Amino acid sequence: MNMQMIDTLETGKRIYELRMEAKMSVKDIQDALKFESPQAIYKWQKGGSLPSIDNLINLAKLFELRLNRTIKLEDIIVTKECEIVMEHSSRE
Repeated sequence: MNMQMIDTLETGKRIYELRMEAKMSVKDIQDALKFESPQAIYKWQKGGSLPSIDNLINLAKLFELRLNRTIKLEDIIVTKECEIVMEHSSRE
């Protein structure tokens, strides 16, 4: 069985893109997630770390998206029920 990993750099880029599309500032996300400082959000956007699963779910809700639209996974998708399902890949 191949172990799948979340792509931290691409997930960070995705969080940044979603924030920009939503016309939200880092402060808006900080307030919505009730963070004392914005440092974690900047770190996520730069791919330095990943949000916890709780924060991933809250980000998906904040951006009004399904979880699999918020994170970038290699060869897997996360369904609405948060089950991990193998995605058929056209990569060789």
